[in-house]
Amino acid sequence: PPRSTLFPYTTLFRSSNATLMQTGGTFTASTVTLTAGTYQLNGGTISGASISSGGGQLTASGNSNNQLSGDTIGAGVLNLSATSAYVQLTNGSSFAAGTAVSVGSNGALGIGQTQTVDNVSITLGSNGYVSVEGSITATLGPNVTITQAASSTGNVGRYFDVSGTGNLSSQALIQAINASSTININPTGTFTNFGTLSASGGGTINVSPGSSTAPNFTNTSGMLSLGTNGTINLDGTETTAGLNLAGITRTGTGGTLNIVGSLNNT
Repeated sequence: PPRSTLFPYTTLFRSSNATLMQTGGTFTASTVTLTAGTYQLNGGTISGASISSGGGQLTASGNSNNQLSGDTIGAGVLNLSATSAYVQLTNGSSFAAGTAVSVGSNGALGIGQTQTVDNVSITLGSNGYVSVEGSITATLGPNVTITQAASSTGNVGRYFDVSGTGNLSSQALIQAINASSTININPTGTFTNFGTLSASGGGTINVSPGSSTAPNFTNTSGMLSLGTNGTINLDGTETTAGLNLAGITRTGTGGTLNIVGSLNNT
């Protein structure tokens, strides 16, 4: 077979000191079990695998060719906390229930697939991204939570590696609830919210889709939740009907919703 392809089998890492770095090609496997140690992507693709952890972890460098293609990613597997770590989900990659991923400073979890991404809690570090890669519509499912770390700013929607007109559809909870945390929801295309945007505790959410087509932000059956000292800035183009006014809630004191873009009162 081609040297870049390995046929399905079970891979086990037993030593906590073991590190395997994949610098290119496609590793095709049915099962990857990281019992210990580290498997690092540095320009390669893992394809078609069910990846689980018994103490080991999957990490990534900043190489733009890092991909998880059609994989099922288990809880405790993926660690993107290193500075500039990047991996792109493609071809229907999914997360097992209960998965949590930390994205470090200047790093990204890229979405390069139209299949829904679900079942993951993501914490963004400084200038961390959940990015829509290329000209696709990426969908976040109802079991996704994205939280910005305190005293930092992150991005949800804007491309990190592959430019294009990327649209974002979200059923997720996207929240800036930590002191001085800011999330920019900024796809290059449109943003449709079916989930919840929540700001409190000194956190700020800026909604600023890039599409020139109006409206470029629609809060379709979604919720805008303002807690104490939380701020949501809508810097897109909206309609009154598309804001779902019944879904805007305010609890505590000092919560502010600013419409700083264009509002068509229809």
